[in-house]
Amino acid sequence: MQDDNNNDSPKPANVNGLSEQFGKGYSSGQLAGYRKDGLGQRALTVIEFLQARGLEGKSVLDIGCGIGALHMELLLAGAERATGVDASPTNIAAAQELAEELGLADRVEERQGDFVDLQDSVPHADIVTIDRAI
Repeated sequence: MQDDNNNDSPKPANVNGLSEQFGKGYSSGQLAGYRKDGLGQRALTVIEFLQARGLEGKSVLDIGCGIGALHMELLLAGAERATGVDASPTNIAAAQELAEELGLADRVEERQGDFVDLQDSVPHADIVTIDRAI
């Protein structure tokens, strides 16, 4: 779908109203919380589990990635590449900002939309995570 004001700029997909529910305020709050406190214990447990099985050279697909904190941390822990998919354009923008901030932008790709619609175009991965996704 094209933006009425600029035919060159597609509108982000609004997946079942999730773009509004997980908008800028939500994404900004999640990003601020991650910057202040890091990952929560549940996500740390996932990383420890995967580290024990070997992350080096592995690719990650993070479905419902939010601001990307989990797949960023997996990259920092040794994974080679990551793709994050989320319905919220502001979550994807926050994930891209975080990737730049952590120096990981060249190892990560963020995709905005419904994973069901994107699944055929998303690269295959060695590790797939779905943490608190709707």
